[in-house]
Amino acid sequence: MRGPVEGVDLEFRLEPCRILKGIERKAAETNAIKMYQAGWNIREIAAQFNRSYGFVRDLLTESGEVVLRKRGGKRLRRR
Repeated sequence: MRGPVEGVDLEFRLEPCRILKGIERKAAETNAIKMYQAGWNIREIAAQFNRSYGFVRDLLTESGEVVLRKRGGKRLRRR
């Protein structure tokens, strides 16, 4: 896992299989956005939250505040 993110409680965990609404969902969304903008990837955030990749991706895209990064890492050029 990555290091601490300013303004995010890394002890923040969600109960699996529980539907989040209202304030709880907004808190999860805010934390996910801060972590993603600090360089965490979606899989790392999902593991931290104890939720699925799809759940975290939906949180990020529903917010409208985040443009998702492209998949993969740096590509090597062929000579």
